[in-house]
Amino acid sequence: MARAAAAAEQGYGGAARPRARGARRSRSSKARPPFAAALTRPVRARAARRAIEQVADAARDPARANARRCWIAAGAPAAERGPLLLELATYYEELGDVDAELHAFARAAREGVDLSARAPRIDELASRPKSPDTELAFLEARAELRLDEGDSSRAADAFRDLGAALWDMADDRPRAVQAWLRGAHCDSVHGYDTLRRDLASFADAQYAVDCLSELVERESDRVRSGVIATQAARAALDVGAYTRALGLAKLALDRDPGHADALETAETACAELSRVPEMSPIYDQVARRARGRFGRRAAHHRAARFFESGGVAMMALKHAAQAFIAVPSEGSTLSLLQRTAARAQRESVAVRTVEHVAELSRSTHARAVWLLRAASMTARDLEGTRQKMDLLLKATVILPSPATLAMLAVAAREIVSLAPDDGAAVALRPSARATSSRRGSRGPTARGSRSRSSRWRWTCSPTASGGGARSSARSARTRTSTST
Repeated sequence: MARAAAAAEQGYGGAARPRARGARRSRSSKARPPFAAALTRPVRARAARRAIEQVADAARDPARANARRCWIAAGAPAAERGPLLLELATYYEELGDVDAELHAFARAAREGVDLSARAPRIDELASRPKSPDTELAFLEARAELRLDEGDSSRAADAFRDLGAALWDMADDRPRAVQAWLRGAHCDSVHGYDTLRRDLASFADAQYAVDCLSELVERESDRVRSGVIATQAARAALDVGAYTRALGLAKLALDRDPGHADALETAETACAELSRVPEMSPIYDQVARRARGRFGRRAAHHRAARFFESGGVAMMALKHAAQAFIAVPSEGSTLSLLQRTAARAQRESVAVRTVEHVAELSRSTHARAVWLLRAASMTARDLEGTRQKMDLLLKATVILPSPATLAMLAVAAREIVSLAPDDGAAVALRPSARATSSRRGSRGPTARGSRSRSSRWRWTCSPTASGGGARSSARSARTRTSTST
């Protein structure tokens, strides 16, 4: 082993000297020293490596010892290469060679070595004078150090600085974009928005669109590619490429429907392209893939507001109805439903929506309450009054009460006043409802319902004229007060 080390030292003398640029190779490959070819092969014998280290340590010439350590690091297996590079950095520190030390740190970082233990030394080298290449090595080592320390915010800033230096100092755009992308990965909130801004700032907005679109295709993670597609759509919107922005926004929502920025970009692009109705299936897709009924309500509520502001009344009514069905409540959603129905002149749609919610309710009380709410929303014309009476009849069958009976009597009088010739229908409907109530009722509660329903049928049946209807209404109120 010692002989091999001595031969290595002897052969190195003619192989390591740098050849001048443009010089001709006068020697043939056979004339090269025997150890020159061995420099290109990995040395895996630990005994030989220890012998070379001993020779390097005993050498008085620092450059020769330095070359031995470089060769050991270059020929070592991947698992051993990183620690050897850290030893090499320590050796350069002893020599006072800042440039070589930082390059060793950068190479060690590329090998996956944790640089946290060398953090004080790397931070100390920040103020040392450096060449442009060494400055790039320092920025790379510092970025990897911040990542090893677990400081995501500082790591994102360090990778941004590295990308800017690679772009400006080295004119290496691919590596600059790669550094910015790694910085974006570190910042989960604003990272990709910062990436878009950096690309547009160092190049232009069109370059940002093209670069981000390519990154979308290369990214295998669906959520991450959706985030990048969102930023690509915003960049396309900035350059006025509305069709491309709409396509990228759809892609982002397909990858992950939770991107509100992508939805906003799609809305703007559709408005600029005068293709507002195309947003309806996009909202439907977002609502279908939303988390829970509140997510569905939020998607449809936003859709209804968007179409309402765009003047598409029927689309607004459709999504307002779906928002109310998702989460029925007395509030802004119901107000939006009534408002959009009035603008579309389709009040009956709002009434049917509330009636549908009543049918879906599991509680008897809630079903009756929603039926009464739907009855209060009907129009004041003949058709609306008939719809109101049907709803009141359903509420009476489900949960009879004096107030419901009184409202039913008023609705009967309104029908007779609006259509005197339609009095037979007023008598038929309560009779049919009472019959169905008797057939479907069971138990002691059902007996009370049957008695009240038959009482209502009896008082409402003589409806030959308006006076008969008024007298029947008075009888209904009298019997109700007596029973209570």
